[in-house]
Amino acid sequence: PGTSNWLPAGNGKAFDLRSNLELLGGEENTNSSRAAHAALSAYGVKPEDRIVLVGYSQGGILAASIAEQNPNVVGLVTIGAPVATAQLPERLPTLSLEHSNDVVPALAGETNPLTKNWATASRHVNIEIGETVLKAHEMSNYAETARQVDQSSSAGLVRIREEILGYLAGAKALGVREFQPLKAVALP
Repeated sequence: PGTSNWLPAGNGKAFDLRSNLELLGGEENTNSSRAAHAALSAYGVKPEDRIVLVGYSQGGILAASIAEQNPNVVGLVTIGAPVATAQLPERLPTLSLEHSNDVVPALAGETNPLTKNWATASRHVNIEIGETVLKAHEMSNYAETARQVDQSSSAGLVRIREEILGYLAGAKALGVREFQPLKAVALP
């Protein structure tokens, strides 16, 4: 998920402003990263399992960070995330969805590289007078961008999309689990 609490001190949620800043600064041991690793562990991910990660905003930063370290990650999709400086393995098919006027992906300070295995789909979101600039970061707008990517015939997008989806071909859903990514609480 994306950031759930924008207060500097946060609350009990792991995906808070502090984790955002730590992830952008290259810190690997954040509240959100601990929550994500706990979820993978609770789900029972084994060393031979293949993982496709999808993350929105802070979740995209975190997914890229996990992909940098975990050889089990075979596909990565980031949505509205500042991941341009991620050190992703060259073999990893990566698709990034970004809006040209979304300030969040711009926090990376660079544009995503264009490589054989990394494609970025971008579009401009119209913002009307009186609407916040964060409209371009809203998930509903990214859902529309994803629909457009699914319908795209652009060779690069098609190749990356098919490679990532190829890892899911024949997979069976074993179930759905919902995790509430909370911070660990120190006991008295």
